[in-house]
Amino acid sequence: MIGHRVVAIDGVLDPIAWTTGRQGQHDVPFSTRLRSDQGAMSALKEFFRLCDAGEDCAFAPNAARRYKALAERLITRAIYTEDPETGEIRRFRYQDLISFSLGAMYDSASWPEFAEFLAAIEAEANATRLGTGLARLKQVIGVGRSQDRAFPERPEYPNFVEGFPGVACSDSDDPDSYKRWTEAGASAAEVFGYFGRLWTWASSICANWPGRDDDRYAGPFDRMTNRPVLVVGTKFDPATRYQGALIAHDLLPNSALLTVHGWAHGAIFLSTCADQVMAAYLIHRTTPAEGTVCEQDVVPFAGSEAAALTPAAASRQAASRFLRGRLLPQVVIRSLD
Repeated sequence: MIGHRVVAIDGVLDPIAWTTGRQGQHDVPFSTRLRSDQGAMSALKEFFRLCDAGEDCAFAPNAARRYKALAERLITRAIYTEDPETGEIRRFRYQDLISFSLGAMYDSASWPEFAEFLAAIEAEANATRLGTGLARLKQVIGVGRSQDRAFPERPEYPNFVEGFPGVACSDSDDPDSYKRWTEAGASAAEVFGYFGRLWTWASSICANWPGRDDDRYAGPFDRMTNRPVLVVGTKFDPATRYQGALIAHDLLPNSALLTVHGWAHGAIFLSTCADQVMAAYLIHRTTPAEGTVCEQDVVPFAGSEAAALTPAAASRQAASRFLRGRLLPQVVIRSLD
């Protein structure tokens, strides 16, 4: 809020990794430096853990082992899905599995549908059933050819393809050879698993991006602010990993950290506790006590607790799904739509 001269940052990236990188990283793409692959893999491991330990998860038990088997199968043999609206038959390959997995990690409210879709693939369901499951999964993670709610007469156009590189490539120092993306992607996949190549190649357009911003800000990021900055980080964020919030909090000498123990990209509408802390900060300039941790309202696969949503909680969950569907990176939008 400008009048109060306060700012809260949620879904935080390491600003040094985003811009210049650290010593020895001049040949590493910025999207690799960010280590979003690590955040995404941590979130997927939590999906496996909560699926196995919870109730009514269609992909339990041994979710991690079964997912690995699915991934290995799809590398060598695609499956086919039938679009329930058009009847079009489409291939579903390994890269589609990884893209949809990342999309599901953006909001754990989608995890039950994600688990059901994985189980349908494993069972080698027919194209019609797989297509229906895929359409449902797209709906709950907020992607697809939907209509703009403000202008329902015209199709919605997501401009991630243009907007993402226009900002990211202009802000960051990157290699000018695709060979560096190949090397970085292979290394990231070896260390951080399924999402290493995806998050690396998300920035490959920067290798030959023609635009630049001579007035970009590349630091320092440790300036003293007149009022505290509230830094918000979600523990299992698949895009802006939690460590980004820790780095920003460490860099900013006058900042407070709010940790949200949850499974999604960003904390807004995820936790009533976190929303109240942020509201108190923005309205009253009150910062949380050191070490404050807020819990996510609904724990995935928690059985009766998740099923007994109050109307307010259900409304918040719907808002959360809508918002996070608008936050998917352009590399995922391309694959999912």
